[in-house]
Amino acid sequence: MILLFLLLACKPPLTPEQVAYQALVDRFEQVAAERVALRSAERKIALDEAEAAVLAASWGEAVNAVRIGLLASPADAELEALAAKIEEVAVLRDKDGNAAGAAALYEGLSSIWVSKPDIAAAHLARAEALARRAALTQRYGADNLQDTLSGQQGIQAAMLASALDMVQAEYVEEPNLQALVGRARLRLTLLAADPQAQKAFPVLSSGAFAEWLSELEPPAPLELVEAHTQLDALIASANALGGVPLETATYEVADAAIGELDPWTRVIWPAEIASWEAHHAGVYYGVGLKLAVDAAQNVLVEFPIPGSPADEAGIHQGDRVESIGGDDLAEVVGGPRKQAFEQALLGDEGTGVQITVDREGKRREFEITRAPIYPDVVIGWERRADNSWSWWLDEERGIAYVKILAFKSHTDEALDEAIGELGARAVVVDLRGNPGGDVNAAVNVLDRFVAEGTLARLEGRVPLDTGPEVDPETGEVLVAWNVGIPGHALEGLAVAVLVDGDTASSGEIVAGGLQELANADVIGSQTFGKGLSQALRTDPERGYALQFTNLHWALPSGRKLDRTLAESHGILPQIIDQLTPAEQFTVAVAERQRNDDRRRILQHVLVVLRRLDEDLVASAVAE
Repeated sequence: MILLFLLLACKPPLTPEQVAYQALVDRFEQVAAERVALRSAERKIALDEAEAAVLAASWGEAVNAVRIGLLASPADAELEALAAKIEEVAVLRDKDGNAAGAAALYEGLSSIWVSKPDIAAAHLARAEALARRAALTQRYGADNLQDTLSGQQGIQAAMLASALDMVQAEYVEEPNLQALVGRARLRLTLLAADPQAQKAFPVLSSGAFAEWLSELEPPAPLELVEAHTQLDALIASANALGGVPLETATYEVADAAIGELDPWTRVIWPAEIASWEAHHAGVYYGVGLKLAVDAAQNVLVEFPIPGSPADEAGIHQGDRVESIGGDDLAEVVGGPRKQAFEQALLGDEGTGVQITVDREGKRREFEITRAPIYPDVVIGWERRADNSWSWWLDEERGIAYVKILAFKSHTDEALDEAIGELGARAVVVDLRGNPGGDVNAAVNVLDRFVAEGTLARLEGRVPLDTGPEVDPETGEVLVAWNVGIPGHALEGLAVAVLVDGDTASSGEIVAGGLQELANADVIGSQTFGKGLSQALRTDPERGYALQFTNLHWALPSGRKLDRTLAESHGILPQIIDQLTPAEQFTVAVAERQRNDDRRRILQHVLVVLRRLDEDLVASAVAE
């Protein structure tokens, strides 16, 4: 014992690096223990809530409670038994014709059985079919009919014909025209039988159109010309025999025939093309305010987007919003009031909006002109007092953090500006919740971390036009679009990537590429599995567009990502760690506390600066 004591006494002291590492290990073990306790409590609460919801026949609440419980305690027998009861109710709703109710439960069941992909996929497929039927009823119900018909204005059969030609020529796989016409017939059969549609278009109630549909021969293998002819006949007969407007009939036929090829292929009609283009360009027209709700349910300015009209007008972080456009919306509070204010801020470019705020008890009014607003696509760990982002997760150790919200045409430039010259030794790339976007931007982001090699692969019936292989002026051989170019500051850094089930498309290309080419550790849960790329063809003369799937994406290794093509779809993290709702809430509370602390510090700084300014004025007057 004395010898052991002497040996321990003679042990050299730990270096600062060893002390720091041990502190990290201790903190990790502490968090792990906290998570075990949290999940155990969460499982118990979820089970109690699920059982109570089942007894009360509150099936939506039961779905949510069972889902949460199985996240906290996978393969729990008691929770799985409750899931089976929910499935029984879904089957009964389906048989009773309650499409919306059955769809909601089947969709919920697909989220419950994430650990059993085959079961989840079957439930999701049924949910989607029922949801389409429910959406049909909703579209033509009295509450939505006028909005529906307004949105269908300008639709022409010639647009459908043009879209079908493009799909036949360029869709990723040669479309089955027989199935395509069959889907259109089924949709119109559902329309003819739908009670709400019959009220909207009373001639449908005569049954003449339904009878005509029932007498059609089953769809047979078709050539393109025959498909055009049959779709035109469906539209004309819906109008002549069912009293369905030509715009409505064309919409339903196109939505079924083309829109059901996959979840991302669709026609963008004249009434929606402007807003659609604005959304995909990552721009909207407003003043550039990010709003939040405090504990007292007041709507506050979380921050003005730097350089936006609101920022230049002098609106400050922490200002309490009193009214927008003269409307104080006093009848609503909290989240609904915030959403209403956000909607009121939007409008056409160049139009003005009046914003009234309270700043430390003083009322201030601003007249601001709306302008194009480009939301952040890359954000950091936290905002500094001056509203700029801090990109350091741990500055002392040289660990940077960047969250990529979406891939737009300028995402790679935003990343360069954020951390390109930061001098980090390692970086955490957070892609959780990233739905994808511009594929070229994703490849360019990946190129920032990878010096050479193929970054991604594409497959499709029509090869992607990637431009010339040789510079026409110099004769120099050009680097292919999907090959890494050396010389970026982020090459060779240690990288960790955070993903979840909502990481999709371009986000998966970056996560998988970093995993395969940059030796990145991917942490989280299996990603969504959208390995399909879409093209956009716009017809300016007719005023419509077609978004359609034209390519399959694959990782540098050749592994396909899409859930329809591979069992092991998406990106599989090396470290699987999915936060439960209780854990997400705990993280959110900590982040909100950090934001509140920062807001209070900023308000204190502003008070001090204002007092200094007043003192300077008083001194000048005295002199």
